[in-house]
Amino acid sequence: MQEHLRLANRQLKEMTEEVTDLKRTVQEKENDLQHLQGENKLRMEELRAAADDVANMTREQQLVNGELSRVAAERDTLTQQLRDTKVRATTTDERR
Repeated sequence: MQEHLRLANRQLKEMTEEVTDLKRTVQEKENDLQHLQGENKLRMEELRAAADDVANMTREQQLVNGELSRVAAERDTLTQQLRDTKVRATTTDERR
């Protein structure tokens, strides 16, 4: 009977140690999870900021493209006016 009790106590001690180890492992994993969740939150904030930056740059680029189109059209108009003026000047010189 005592042998049976010793065996049971030894098994209880081993199981208690195993439970303690498992609790420690669970706590470590929970700590790891909290750390990773914190890192994930930071990365998400960085991604949101980057997305905002891209959206702002896109709007700015659209403004620049609009201005470029306007300036190019104005340049083309002025170039044509210059050609027309040169033709008139040449025609006037030839008439003299």
